[in-house]
Amino acid sequence: MTKSSDYESAMLEAFIGKPEKTEYYRNTFAKYSVNGVDRIMWNWNYWAAFGGIFFFLYRKLYIEAGVIFLINLAAASTLSIIGWTIIGILMGGYGSYFVYKRYNKVKLNIENSTADETKRIGAMRVYGGVNQWVIWAGAAASILTLIGILISGMFISGVFSGLSNG
Repeated sequence: MTKSSDYESAMLEAFIGKPEKTEYYRNTFAKYSVNGVDRIMWNWNYWAAFGGIFFFLYRKLYIEAGVIFLINLAAASTLSIIGWTIIGILMGGYGSYFVYKRYNKVKLNIENSTADETKRIGAMRVYGGVNQWVIWAGAAASILTLIGILISGMFISGVFSGLSNG
């Protein structure tokens, strides 16, 4: 059964959940599928690079977010800033590919479960889309990190100034 381009567009827009981002992902996904053959390739995504784990949570990629979290924990103890930079670059280059893979998986599952295109698009809105709460969680984590840095900086400067006075 050949699907219409209107149906394909509606499914992609429902999955992306942000109409203003649909064209970006349509062009990106086209790079990952050539003549029906999937291929992984580099495609830069600033949100994936700088959003890190929050990008994956936002796009409902929970397993990938968990893996990135564990990699970041390992990098914190071994690689430090160089490791985090490399991880950020890799996420920026390949983050959209994971969105593409999830889109195909969700779409296949929905299409296998119902024949009605209207119901499929509705289901795609539910299973696709984004987690808005991640924006607030990311902002809160950034603010708490900044506060932690400021407090530790004040503590360290207080400790050193106390040592020089004594």
